[in-house]
Amino acid sequence: DPLSDPAELKALTSTLSSYYLYRRSAHLNLTHQRRKEYWALSRRHREILERAMSGTGCNAYLEVLSSLDAAIAENAEVAEGIFASGVGAFGVPAEFKKIGKGKKFKKPWWESHATPEDMEKVKSTLKQFYRDWALEGHAERERCYKPVLDELYEIKVLVPGAGLGRLAFDIVCAGFESQGNEFSYHQLVASNFVLNCTSKVNEFTIRPFIHSFSHHLTRQNHLRSVQIPDVHPGHLLINRTSTLPQNPYSSSPPPSSSTSTPSFPPYSLPATRFSMIAGDFLQCYASEGSTNAWDAVCTVFFIDTAPNVIAYVETIYRVLRKGGVWINLGPLLWHWEGREMPERSAGGTGGRRGRISGIEGTGSVELTLEEVLGVVEACGFRIEKRGLSQEGVRTGYIQDERSMLNYEYRAQYWVAVKI
Repeated sequence: DPLSDPAELKALTSTLSSYYLYRRSAHLNLTHQRRKEYWALSRRHREILERAMSGTGCNAYLEVLSSLDAAIAENAEVAEGIFASGVGAFGVPAEFKKIGKGKKFKKPWWESHATPEDMEKVKSTLKQFYRDWALEGHAERERCYKPVLDELYEIKVLVPGAGLGRLAFDIVCAGFESQGNEFSYHQLVASNFVLNCTSKVNEFTIRPFIHSFSHHLTRQNHLRSVQIPDVHPGHLLINRTSTLPQNPYSSSPPPSSSTSTPSFPPYSLPATRFSMIAGDFLQCYASEGSTNAWDAVCTVFFIDTAPNVIAYVETIYRVLRKGGVWINLGPLLWHWEGREMPERSAGGTGGRRGRISGIEGTGSVELTLEEVLGVVEACGFRIEKRGLSQEGVRTGYIQDERSMLNYEYRAQYWVAVKI
């Protein structure tokens, strides 16, 4: 319970506060400062800029900033919805004046309790809605989620690093029991919002690319909007029928090389077979009850979040039943490379930013793909299938396909069986 642990409560309220403060922060950093810099230009340079912007008048650039203010307001509606639903979901009280032995708040906690890192995470989470819950993100989801869904044939599926919950949701819509696990409070409160607090398809508008002014071909591309969610989660879970495609990225399931049973079960599982678990992956599934409990584990863009990937592989092995399947797709962008690990001491946990009893307490090592696959086999898996090609699955991650700059991962894909 995060409310009973001062360090956890601090992390949670910092997250919620950052969503509440998004509107103010975005206006300050995106438009207010640029207006000041615009008026700092010489008059001659302002006139050149006016002519360059298609002769739309002396306020052309200022009109762009006004449009950006309107775009911020649309994003803020989502951010403030996440804040409100998160306060309710976690039962955070409005009346406390301080956390633990910290200083008393001079303002309500939600107006003064976010760090710059928290604010950056809000922007990245809003952008992630584009990948996971907008129609425009379908192509990227297809490249990353379709290979995983194609390979599933078991009933009970665990999805560590579930993020905004789309893959875990798609798995349950395909007829499986699915549980997502996520550590980040920013992701948890946002996934709670989209999964539990939306009332219809395309209910909200977001502007995913407004936070950077770089590499845009046109201002229309820069300010363009998308609608979320592209499907209504509650409606699909309650009204799932045999007419719904079993794999949302494929019209028919592929044959399975390792089983004679159909790749997808019938649509008979109740909506209650979908859950999201908050917390550190290693800690959440450390109990005896998690051992041999899952038929399949699906990891997409996840294993490189570990400082020590061996600990992840061992946990995945332990939670799978014998013959269970681990399906992985992703790069090896080691998130902890170059970062200082927390001090190891016998003192308190220090909350999410200093806690070392979970992934942060396992040591740190960065491995090549060849070495990772060696670890997978050394931990007791048999690798049954490797990627679609030596080049891997070419995909972006929250890619703005209209930008002048795009990054491409050669994500590696494998299917491993617990022996």
